[in-house]
Amino acid sequence: MTDEEIDESDDEMSEEEEVLSWISEADMFVAAYVCTLSTAIARGDADLGVDASAWENTMAAVEWAMMEQVGGRLWTSRPITIDDVDRMRRLHAMGSVALAGGERPSELCQLANQCMEMMFGPGWVWMAMDLARRMRDRWMQLVTLRRPQRDNIS
Repeated sequence: MTDEEIDESDDEMSEEEEVLSWISEADMFVAAYVCTLSTAIARGDADLGVDASAWENTMAAVEWAMMEQVGGRLWTSRPITIDDVDRMRRLHAMGSVALAGGERPSELCQLANQCMEMMFGPGWVWMAMDLARRMRDRWMQLVTLRRPQRDNIS
């Protein structure tokens, strides 16, 4: 094996590593989105701060990963039960309705807390707030980089 082949194989992720990386990303997004959504609902904000399609995609990914764990095809540090999956599905549905302009039940905030504590532990809110801030900062960096630069014409 040449040095070049060794370097290429080091850069490649196994399929299992790719799935775990993808799940990790989904977990980070769900924490940030759930925190943003539940905080906005609790405050009575008109803008809930989460894109509906991003919510749908992220929640579907997390639910899939949870079912993989329940089915024994995936292992994580926290045990997941079918009751946990059902709670996450209810949160998903309630959040979807709220993001579509429908009802914003106060139960959503309590359910969000239960789901996130199950996934991340009791300190989940601080972690999620930090993730949401980082996502906003990163988004602003990307938007700034994509803006066309105007020449200063005097």
